[in-house]
Amino acid sequence: MAYLRFFLTHPRALSFGVLLTLFSSFGQTFLISIFVPRLLEEFALNTAQFGALYALATITSAASLMTALWAEIYGVESLGAIKGIVATFGIFATALGPISLGWLLKVGVSFTAVIPGCALLGVLALMFSFFARGFLRPQSREKRNPSPG
Repeated sequence: MAYLRFFLTHPRALSFGVLLTLFSSFGQTFLISIFVPRLLEEFALNTAQFGALYALATITSAASLMTALWAEIYGVESLGAIKGIVATFGIFATALGPISLGWLLKVGVSFTAVIPGCALLGVLALMFSFFARGFLRPQSREKRNPSPG
């Protein structure tokens, strides 16, 4: 029932999310299918170089959007702590990924079995993020920006 209440009380935020998903998916699909061959030819790039540039642009845009979202929800005074925690976990996961994948391949797990396992880890992370909501209480706007008087 809490989800229904959330849907009813935050229609603008949900509309933004749906529109962002729809427009970004359509835009990326058309970019990839129509313009990439011309971009590769025009800028004399191979597919690996284009992929690296495209990934860099995507990651940069996601990082800036997340920073703005964290600042809006938790306030700018919490931004350093949040980014520090996220960076710590990101670096740990980056170091652990190749080690665990190498070990799985060494013990005989096929690569086609590893891919669904990675998807399962993503689903588990999403489920844990719902449990973390109780520990991360966003500040109200009044508490962050008290009105004078």
